[in-house]
Amino acid sequence: MKPNAAPDIDKCIRGLMFAQEHMCLNCTYDNDIHDAIKLLREQRPRVLRLDEVLELIPGCVVWLEDIDKPYVIPGLLDKVFTTTKVADFQLVRKTVTADLDEYGKRWRCWSAPPTVKERKEKRWK
Repeated sequence: MKPNAAPDIDKCIRGLMFAQEHMCLNCTYDNDIHDAIKLLREQRPRVLRLDEVLELIPGCVVWLEDIDKPYVIPGLLDKVFTTTKVADFQLVRKTVTADLDEYGKRWRCWSAPPTVKERKEKRWK
């Protein structure tokens, strides 16, 4: 692995599954391995549903994607205003206000930084 490179989640999962298959049935680590596999699968980049965005607490990091931009950018959720249907995100040196009615159409949040391929494969509404 290259220095500072993110670990390959699929390789980690395969390694844990191999370890799980080759351990004894009464091993005390079996549940821990199962939990680790589940956690790693959840860490894969995915587009959050709007209801998940609304449940985020201030300070949560998400990866924001704008349909008109060729990149995603990390942002901290600042506030969600359900009455006015907007969410504020703190980006580097600025605050962005996003229209909740446009979620999935003009902008969306990822759980982790997606690859270019993942972004292209995930269709907009």
